[in-house]
Order: sequence, then structure tokens, then C-alpha cells
Amino acid sequence: MRNLRLGECLMAYNVLLVEDDPMYLAMVSEYLTSAGYHVRQAITAHDGLTSIKSEPPHLLILDLNLPDKSGSTLLLEIRKNPATKSLPIIIMTGTDTGTDHNYLLRMGADAFLSKSTPQEQCIVTIEALFRRLEMDGFFLRMGGTILDQRHKSLYVNGVRVENLSLEEFEFLALLMEYLPAHVTSKEIARLVWKHKGFDIHEIESSLKTKLSKHQAIEISGDLISGYSLQDISQ
Repeated sequence: MRNLRLGECLMAYNVLLVEDDPMYLAMVSEYLTSAGYHVRQAITAHDGLTSIKSEPPHLLILDLNLPDKSGSTLLLEIRKNPATKSLPIIIMTGTDTGTDHNYLLRMGADAFLSKSTPQEQCIVTIEALFRRLEMDGFFLRMGGTILDQRHKSLYVNGVRVENLSLEEFEFLALLMEYLPAHVTSKEIARLVWKHKGFDIHEIESSLKTKLSKHQAIEISGDLISGYSLQDISQ
């Protein structure tokens, strides 16, 4: 099965930053972008929730003091909604009190960052969260290619690959789960039996066409010898 290499660059994730202070919003966006993340911005809870529903990010960084609604209220709304309840959330706080942290943890926060935290420590905290999520199987990643298991979606360098069928997603997920090994014909057969009418050659051809537009990864091998993925982005 897939072995995660610690220290590997965790780039290409989409991060939504909800913060109403223009200067702080610009500063955090800049250093996250410099670290390789794709950053979207919102300055109100309403705009943040609209952005999440339109295109779920891989991570939400949420300020507590927003002009239209508190960040804690938005956090609770997100956790109560079945469509968004699994969204990873880091809270940006102006305080370092354990009481506030415990309260927000019970509400569903995954981690905290103080606004006075040095930039390097912020990046390390975000990287650690994504590593944990990868280890737990929420995301499968090869370089800049990310499979989001929660929403059955594929991203290449922050851009969503549209019109991906469930069969294509599961075939690609199988290949990524077994990195760097080949997926054997036996494993492919299990996937074929799971979906009636599953044509592996048709799925392989269609998926290769979609992946070729992004020049990030490619599928090699065949049904007899097995399949594997190659990183061609370098």
C-alpha cells in the first residue's frame, strides 16, 4: 500500500482563508501562496460559506471575529451540515487561552493558529494537518495531483478536473493507494466486479485523455502486467 514520505512538499492544496482584516488577509495569503498553496479569500462568514458550497476547499482557515457572524457560529454550521462536516478547519485566534481552544475543539476545530504565530510555524502546522489527513486516507496525493476522497474529486495543481466518473475516480484512487507499486490484475478484477459493465480499457482510455491535458501524471502498464502511475510534472 501507499507509503507517505514525510517532509515531501505538500503543495497544490486549495485553502480558503476567511478573514475581514485586509492587511492580515493579504499577508497570510502571500505566505501561503509562497509555500505552494492555492488560496481563495472571503471577508465575511456569508461569503465564506458561499465559497465552500460552490467549490469545497481542502482546508478552511477561519477568523473568529467576522463582521456578519462569529467564526465559532460558522464553524458550528459547517459541522452540522452533512455536505461540509468533514471539512478540515484551522481557527485563527487573537488569544492563546486554553479555555477558548477547548471550547472550539469540542465544536469541531482541527487546529489553532494565533495571529502572532511566526509564519514558518503556521506553515508547519498546516503541513502537519495535511500529512495527518493523508495518512487517514482523506486525500491521496502524487506531487501536484490530489484525490479528495470526501467529495470524489480530482485536482491537478489546484485546478479541478471536471466530468470525472465514479469508475474513473475509483480506478485512479486504486492506483494512488498502491503507489509506488503496480496494481495487479487481481486488484483490477475486484474493481471490475464491483461495477457492472465496468470496461477497464474504456475507463483507462478516458482517464488517460483527461490526465494528458494537465501533464502531471500518466498511467502506464496493462491489464495483464498491472498498472501504475508516473509523475511527469518534473
